[in-house]
Amino acid sequence: MEENISTVRQAYNAIADKYESSLSEYEVCYFSEFFQSFEGENVIDLGCGQGRIAEFFHVKKGVNILGCDISENMLEYAHKRNHYHQNIQFILSDMQSVAAALKFDAAIASFSFIHLSYEQARNTLKNLKRLLKKNGSVYISLLCGELCGYVLDPLDPHAKIFVKQYTPVEITELLDSLNYKVTAIRYCEDNDIAALSKEAMFVFCKNE
Repeated sequence: MEENISTVRQAYNAIADKYESSLSEYEVCYFSEFFQSFEGENVIDLGCGQGRIAEFFHVKKGVNILGCDISENMLEYAHKRNHYHQNIQFILSDMQSVAAALKFDAAIASFSFIHLSYEQARNTLKNLKRLLKKNGSVYISLLCGELCGYVLDPLDPHAKIFVKQYTPVEITELLDSLNYKVTAIRYCEDNDIAALSKEAMFVFCKNE
């Protein structure tokens, strides 16, 4: 396992019991907007964490969800949270290599790309193309800026975690290079991420 991925796995295993389990108002707003961008019933959640987004999507849109994460402890919470939802499944997997037998109508990556290097993000998006249907919808939330490196973990000041920020131009060019069409970008200042960035960026795109 690559060093930054291993560090992120260790960090989230350590803070799983401290992680915020509810969705913010802006997340609910942008997810509701994303609902309108696709038809279909199969969604993959890349870096699903505790399964809060999987639960929200399943309850609000009635879709089947496959969530993947590299943190065993976060997945333990995800299973407990969603044990009564038969159409939500979780697997332990790196986003760059996650595999599935079916094609998905949409993909979510909520603040999971922020822990990937540029090349790892590119590999993840290439792998995702194999998992998505033609014109499948993608939602990616990111941190705005130019930082790329290790920072103190806001939930564990004794640990460091890898963070990669993006500018709108950088993420658009990356997506364009892999034939994803960006359809919208939204921005929001968020106190929950203030330790890592002043502004969050929410990218909506299609798999062409």
